[in-house]
This record gives sequence, C-alpha cells and structure tokens, in this order.
Amino acid sequence: GDKRKEYAALVRCRAAVTPEFLRERLDAVKELAVCQTTPVRVLHRRSLMDRPKVIHGMRTRWVNAHWFVLRLVTSAGAYVKEFVHGDLGRTQPNVGALLGDEGGADILQLDVLNVLAPGEECFHGPMDALVPADEPAAAAERGWRLTDAGVW
Repeated sequence: GDKRKEYAALVRCRAAVTPEFLRERLDAVKELAVCQTTPVRVLHRRSLMDRPKVIHGMRTRWVNAHWFVLRLVTSAGAYVKEFVHGDLGRTQPNVGALLGDEGGADILQLDVLNVLAPGEECFHGPMDALVPADEPAAAAERGWRLTDAGVW
C-alpha cells in the first residue's frame, strides 16, 4: 500500500564525509528501490526471502567528519537498520554503498518520527530539531553525546 514511515537515525561512517558529499550521495536520492534479503536479526522469526522496499527520500544533517543524522522516509516494513549498515551485503543498495564504502556505515540510534498518511508531505519539521551540531544540549536531551571518537 501507500504506507510510509519517517525515521531519524544517528549514523557513524568509517570514511570522513563533508556536508556537500552527504547532500550529493544521499539527499539527492529519490524513490530508491532496495532489495532486502530477510535480515540476519529476524531470520529466526521471518521466512527467508527477498523483500523489495522503497526509500522515498533522505535528508542529512552533518555533525562531524564521521557522524551524521539521517532522516528518511521509507515504504512500510523496510528494515532501516539494515539499510544503513548493509547487513553483510543482504540489503542492496545500502547507505555505506551509496557513500562509496560498502559496510562502512553503522547505526547508533533509530527513532520513528512519523507514520505518514497517504499523500502527506514528509520532512516538514526542521532538521535542526534532531541533533544540531552546534547545540550539544539538544543531543544530550536525547541521551546522545557526540564526539569525534563516538557516541556515549
């Protein structure tokens, strides 16, 4: 059906990235067809099959060279964690692959922001509401402490 969900994910990437690079590689992507083989983490309760899903759109907020917030809208049932980290290549394409570094992205936190009604616009909240790079207090409120070394 037309069910879509909007998420915010905190992503760490192995290779250094710039805001411009994220915009080119992720924000520019629209209606991306993704093939997700049943994820390793749910294999014990889901049958093994290829599940076609759609990433309708993405927005990024650069935090530092190795961290960014990814806001994305997906078709219902998409495995978002696996779309980010690739699940050992079982989700194609994935964020690491889109950034040119297969297996080089990992997800530290995932929040569901919205379940969108048919035809409802997405991304209407400001990106700054998520994790402003210049406002650690906002990240701390969410329980995130961002440093170059990691999230604590």
